[in-house]
Amino acid sequence: MGRIKRLLTPELLFASAWVGLIVASVAMIAASHFAVSGEFELPWQSTAVPSILVLAAFALHSLHLRRYRAVLLQLAEDSKSKSKQLAELVDSLPECMFFFRHGVGTLVNIRLQQELAVVDESTNWDSLLKWIHPLDRLFFLNTLVRSEDEKRSFSVDIRHEISEGVHRYFECHGSPVFDHEGEFVHLAVFLVEVTERVENQRWIQQQNRELEEALHALSENFEATVTALIKAVDAKDPYTRGHSERVKQYSMMLGEAVNLRDDQMQILEMGALIHDIGKIGVPDEILTKPGALTDEEFAIIKRHPVIGYQMIADIPLFEKCCAIVRDHHEKLNGRGYPNGIAGDEIPTLVRIVTIADIFDALTSTRSYRGSMSLDKALEILGKESDQGALDRDLVNVFSELIIKVGIIPSSDDSLAA
Repeated sequence: MGRIKRLLTPELLFASAWVGLIVASVAMIAASHFAVSGEFELPWQSTAVPSILVLAAFALHSLHLRRYRAVLLQLAEDSKSKSKQLAELVDSLPECMFFFRHGVGTLVNIRLQQELAVVDESTNWDSLLKWIHPLDRLFFLNTLVRSEDEKRSFSVDIRHEISEGVHRYFECHGSPVFDHEGEFVHLAVFLVEVTERVENQRWIQQQNRELEEALHALSENFEATVTALIKAVDAKDPYTRGHSERVKQYSMMLGEAVNLRDDQMQILEMGALIHDIGKIGVPDEILTKPGALTDEEFAIIKRHPVIGYQMIADIPLFEKCCAIVRDHHEKLNGRGYPNGIAGDEIPTLVRIVTIADIFDALTSTRSYRGSMSLDKALEILGKESDQGALDRDLVNVFSELIIKVGIIPSSDDSLAA
């Protein structure tokens, strides 16, 4: 019995009723004709055929309309259900969201309504525009309109002013939504609060500024300290005045020519500048002696790299310069001082300063001799590299470079006169 009830659908009953109506009409037409003529004649043999066909067509059309109406009602119900599900999904989102189309925001979710403190949906869009900072409002709206026109995604930052000078910050992201046929439906727009992140970034930026200022002040004090030390060395021997500065310049030119990194260049600059700082511990009468040094005096001179190293070894700011100060008189063939190291034990930065130091010493006036010419000084550097004392590649680069730029003028030219 239940199976029969399932078969008796409204459409089947409706069709059966129309079939019954047509059969009854045919029977009535046949009976009427027999009563008049006394002869039996089927309806389709009579002039009533058109009426029967019209009746049948109307029945079929009515059945089709009923089915079409049922389909439309089902689609409407499905659409209503899907719209309800979409609204529930949008309202369940933890972030503010709305749809945008034709210049107006619609379907504002509950999270955004709470943010805007509105209940009436008709005021949502106006309230949102007023909620956005006045300086951001026009840009925000223009971005939405342009994104809708171009059917593309966007991302902008906006502010909400709580009170004068106090703001909350939001990232606004939007993407176009298309239906299954590829037709544009609307923009789906999300507002994500980033106030904490923005404030953290500002705090970090402020800390960085303060740190940079402190480092700048420390750097200035550091440079002033180094300058004072170099002046102290220069004051001990007028013949070497400016030597450290020139060695620094020669070293920097060579370092740049061989493509040292920025951090290496910084170490090279400071190390070259203070490479002779240990001469502070050498007696003046030895530094300025006009004649040849005795073996004992030369032994004292040879101590200045160690003295300089001991002066700066415990100062963190000079830590990376220690090798230059201690080893700038070492030679690749192991015949240098103070430790007689050789080959790979001598870093590139030390090798550069060694070449610059020798060249400036040769081309400067000293208490025991006059200055040499550029050609003579380069000849001596070449012989030293041939004997394995200096880095041949660096000497070649330096020679090519110095031929182009020439000797840096020294402050001891007056002494040579």
